[in-house]
Amino acid sequence: MGLREILNRFWPWWEQLSQGARDNIIAAFIVAAILGVLGIFRKGIARLFSRSPIAQPPLPPQPITIKIENPPPSAPPVLPPATPPTDTPVPAPAVPRSRAVAGFVSRYDRDGKDVLAWLKEQLTPQSSRLVVLSGPGGVGKTTLAIEAARELLPTFARRVVWVSADGQPQFSFASLLDATAAQLGWPQHRALPLEQKEETVGSLLAAAPALIVLDNFETVAQAERTRCTEWLLHKTACPAMITSRDSIGGAHNKEVGPLSEPEAQELLKRLLDQARNPQHFAQVDHAALIAESDHIPLLLEWVVSQVDLLGDAETVLRELKRGEGSATQRVFDRSFALPQVGDDGRAVLLALSLFVPSATRAALAEVSGLGQDATRLTTALSSLLGLSLVKPMDSGKRFMVEGLTRELAKAHLARDSRGDAFHQRFITYFLRYAEAHQATTRKDLDALEQEKDNLLAALELAFAQRAWEQVIALAGVLVNPVDGMLSLRGYWEEVIHCGERGAAAAQALGDEGAVARFSGNVGMIKMQRGEYDQARAAYQQALEAFKKLKYERSVAAVLHNLGAIAQEQGDYAEARRQYEESLKIKLQLGDQQGIAASLHQLGRIAQEQWDYAEALRQSEESLKIARHLGDQRGIARSLHQLGMIAQDQRDYAEARRQYEESLKIKRQLGDQQGIASSLHQLGMLAEIAGDKVEATKLFRQALEIGERLRSPDAEIARESLARLGQGDSE
Repeated sequence: MGLREILNRFWPWWEQLSQGARDNIIAAFIVAAILGVLGIFRKGIARLFSRSPIAQPPLPPQPITIKIENPPPSAPPVLPPATPPTDTPVPAPAVPRSRAVAGFVSRYDRDGKDVLAWLKEQLTPQSSRLVVLSGPGGVGKTTLAIEAARELLPTFARRVVWVSADGQPQFSFASLLDATAAQLGWPQHRALPLEQKEETVGSLLAAAPALIVLDNFETVAQAERTRCTEWLLHKTACPAMITSRDSIGGAHNKEVGPLSEPEAQELLKRLLDQARNPQHFAQVDHAALIAESDHIPLLLEWVVSQVDLLGDAETVLRELKRGEGSATQRVFDRSFALPQVGDDGRAVLLALSLFVPSATRAALAEVSGLGQDATRLTTALSSLLGLSLVKPMDSGKRFMVEGLTRELAKAHLARDSRGDAFHQRFITYFLRYAEAHQATTRKDLDALEQEKDNLLAALELAFAQRAWEQVIALAGVLVNPVDGMLSLRGYWEEVIHCGERGAAAAQALGDEGAVARFSGNVGMIKMQRGEYDQARAAYQQALEAFKKLKYERSVAAVLHNLGAIAQEQGDYAEARRQYEESLKIKLQLGDQQGIAASLHQLGRIAQEQWDYAEALRQSEESLKIARHLGDQRGIARSLHQLGMIAQDQRDYAEARRQYEESLKIKRQLGDQQGIASSLHQLGMLAEIAGDKVEATKLFRQALEIGERLRSPDAEIARESLARLGQGDSE
């Protein structure tokens, strides 16, 4: 943050002070100026006022995107504060409803201890234990975890975090931190570097008792498993529960095995009570049903479903005995091969194993190869639901397979000669979906966020298939550091990962230009996150490649962003040098839009150094070019900047005029982030004028837009409202 922004945030507070208080502060500034000789003035002031009242929305450097042809600058996301407020409202808990179709059946360990009661004893608000439910797939670990989590909701005042790694091969320690913070009411933290994320989540967990549950832990890569367990064991002050195939050293492990005979009989009784065709079980040997399921709850559910659907228990049991492999393999394979499932049902089941975590009907129909035939899809789903192989979600609008079912279906898909066709349809569907929702509207942003995990899964699948062109195309949509969904909604880890995948794919194709563009996009996110050394390294890599390829327009864009890094770090001489070098190239190319952007940034430097005459000259020249080009975004940007110059000089009437003209254009463009920025600046003017009612109204409008876009910018407006005593708690 530059000195101008710091003082701009500080001004409303200054206006309210008495003359004596002002004199004392001026004296303190004189002391600080003396310290400035020792080189610590700027950092000292920044620390002093880093959380001061008025936040200036950052005006952007010129970004590099997949289409590098000098895109119009647009406000990038604002990095949220590392420490969340202690009164952060907690969203509705994400604990799922019980997946047990017959209801919860009490489970007991080898010593006869009720496992659910034991979990509730271990997981208290005063403890910091890590409890692990371990055992083979299908034995009911997740069912136990769900039941415990739901019963503990009142104990933890609903601050129970549920995180599942099912079907997410890229799940990481950062994923755990992101999910925890989001479910505790602080999704903005996703934009922070990993170390600050850990600090943020620690603050959230320390604010009030909380419980973390991590399901399907066995699917996480070993290195990330180690980081997650180390954090949960030694670095959190709250209890946690993990479900996994394996026990974890240092944790309180509880092995969950097959059902005891009484437990199996109880579960079977409940399943038979729910059977659609109870007459099919009139002469069935209950002990035989339990034996063929190997006392495993999920297998018993599958066996009962087969008999319920087919009505020939004797044949079902006989064929299960003849099957090969474990009981799990025999039961699943028989369900999969049933004529009643048919080719369509098998195709749907194989397709569902690719979705993370679930699929809409339209996506499922296309990926399974059924096209637009809704009747075929409905028939296929009906048989799979009847056999308990598929779970409905969202009132039947989405469907999923989970845990053991996903694992077994994936194994079949790996052996299926049509596997590549399924993979290609999955990639193609989500590439087309991403391209159809590129616009920065709430509807499109929400659509992309709803399918975020599937979009990332498609990228990973394309990468694994070495489908480099599709990797580049999909990453080109997802790696948009300016107004892409992942960036706007704070999924910056994902932006960086996708950018790295895109760069690797471009490298494999020998496309040095694309490699450089992806490196530049990653650099922008690193810069926005304050990782300046890494950002600079990424930009330097891109710069060398662009120079080698003689992409002069791209060279100018990278130089521009290198100037932005220097400007953010307060090295105005270096920033001016980079901007002027960029400007020189743009003048040679006749790139008027780029020239306007460089002049704009040079004007910002002048403003931050209180050279208002130069700032005004550069900004007005930038505005003149934008008007000549008819560049409405550029016009709005320059008007906004002129408003801030006027505000710095306490010409509030002129500042208001410029902001209002800028706001009018942004509304015509539908530039929601820009609208929020102008509303916030107008709110600051109202606050300076002492009109708290008007200021509150404007800040609330800005906050509403920020929350609608789920942008970290919302935090700026929230802080302003809190300063006026109009926080959410009031």
